[in-house]
Amino acid sequence: MPGDARSAAAMRERLGYYAMGVAIGLVLLGLLMSARSMSARRQAAPTGPSDASAAPATPAR
Repeated sequence: MPGDARSAAAMRERLGYYAMGVAIGLVLLGLLMSARSMSARRQAAPTGPSDASAAPATPAR
C-alpha cells in the first residue's frame, strides 16, 4: 500500500525532528544548570578580606 509507506516516512521524519528538539532542549538545560552552579559558586567564594581587621592599617598622621 503506497499510503502506508508515505505515512511511515512522515512518522520517521517527525520522530527525527522530535529527537533533535529533545537534544537541543537538554543542551540548553545543561548550559542553564552550569551557569547557575558557577554563579552560586562565585557568590560563595570570598573575593578578599571580609572584615576590617584583615585589611592593612594606614598610619595616622
